[in-house]
Amino acid sequence: QMVGTWATDAEIFATAHLLTVDIEAYCQNGNAKAWLRYPASLKLDCNTRTDDALYLVNEDSVHFNVVLDVSD
Repeated sequence: QMVGTWATDAEIFATAHLLTVDIEAYCQNGNAKAWLRYPASLKLDCNTRTDDALYLVNEDSVHFNVVLDVSD
């Protein structure tokens, strides 16, 4: 992580495509919570998923952080 660097949805989507891996982001804004998927494929097929994914969390609606462990 570099101080002063950031990404919008466009950069996250482009990263997913370039790395050919889905990026899943857990977003929380007040009581609203949802997973957002940035697919590796440019096709708009919701059923197409890669075997692996990168996971991010956005708890403050400002910064994304990498999720290191998704186990129970």
